[in-house]
Amino acid sequence: EKIKKAREEAKAEKAEKAEKAEKAEKAEKAEKRKAEKKEEKDEGADKKDVDEEITLRFNLFESHIKNVDYNQAYIDGLKLEETISSNQNNETAIKTAPTFYKRMGWLLSAQVQYERSIQYLKKAIALAKEPKKEHFIFDCKSSIAFYSHLLNRKKQAHEIAESLMTEAKEKNDEIMLSQAHYL
Repeated sequence: EKIKKAREEAKAEKAEKAEKAEKAEKAEKAEKRKAEKKEEKDEGADKKDVDEEITLRFNLFESHIKNVDYNQAYIDGLKLEETISSNQNNETAIKTAPTFYKRMGWLLSAQVQYERSIQYLKKAIALAKEPKKEHFIFDCKSSIAFYSHLLNRKKQAHEIAESLMTEAKEKNDEIMLSQAHYL
C-alpha cells in the first residue's frame, strides 16, 4: 500500500510538474509574441522617425541655401548625408538622395569646390533611377561638363558636352537642346 501511495504521489507530482512546465511554456510564448509585436511597433515608429528626420533635415538644408547661409547649409548637408547613408533602404532616403546630392553639388560649386561638386553630382546620377529623371540626369551631366571646364579639363568637358548634344538631338527634346547649346 505504501508503494501504491508513493506511485500515486509521484504520478501526481509528475503531472503537476508537467502542468507547470506547460504553463511556463505558454507564458514564455505569450511574452515572445508580445515582445515581437512591440518590436514591430517600434520598427514602425523608427521608420516614421527616420522619414521625418530626413524630411526635416532636407528642408533645413534647402532653407539655408535659399537664405544664402552656405556654411550652415553645408553643415546640415553633412548631417543629412550621414542620415541618408545609414538608412539606404528607407523609401524617403531613396527618394530624397538624388535631389540632395545634386543640391550639395551645387552648394560646393558655389564654394568653388568643383572637384567635390562633381563627386556629388555623380552620386546624384547614380541614384536617379526613375525614367522620369532623364532631365535631372542631363542637368547633372551639364554641370559636370561646366565644372570640368572650370577645372581646366577641356577635353573631358568637351566630350561630355558633345554627348549631351547628341542625346538631346536623338531625343529631339527642346529643353535638353536648349541646355546643351549653352555648354
